[in-house]
Order: sequence, then structure tokens, then C-alpha cells
Amino acid sequence: MVDHPQPSEPARINPIRAGLLCRCPNCGKGPLFEGFLKIRPVCETCGYDLASVATGDGAASFIMQIAGAWSGFPPSMLKSSSARPCGCI
Repeated sequence: MVDHPQPSEPARINPIRAGLLCRCPNCGKGPLFEGFLKIRPVCETCGYDLASVATGDGAASFIMQIAGAWSGFPPSMLKSSSARPCGCI
């Protein structure tokens, strides 16, 4: 691993693009994750200390919301679409 000094100013990158591509928030080039939800300790490209960024449970709760909507919404729509309207015999 190459030991890079921390830059005084972050590079001028598009934060939305870096986030959607799961890239380093400092340089926008290095990969952010080493597994499914595990963040790398340092950026491979610029050496930025990614462990210093406190993410908490943000990534896990985001994935749970997507999975919950994907698994819960379609069955609830099927049940409500098969219900008879009020007043029908």
C-alpha cells in the first residue's frame, strides 16, 4: 500500500457522480467499497482515510429500505387490487 499524505483541500469532483459510482469522496476515482457494504480503510488511488468518515448504519438502512419496498409493496398491491369495492354484493 502506498502512503499518501492527506491533501489540504479535496479535489474538485462531482459528489453526486462519485456517490452513484461508489467512488472515493476525495478523488472520485478509487473504489469506495471492498465488499457489499464494507467501506475500504483507505482509497487505493489518493490514499484518503475513508475510515475517518463515520457512516453509521446509513448504507445498511438504505439497502433495507430498498429491499422492504421491493418485497412488501407488490404483495400489498395484489391484495388491495383483488378486494371488492364497498357496496358490492
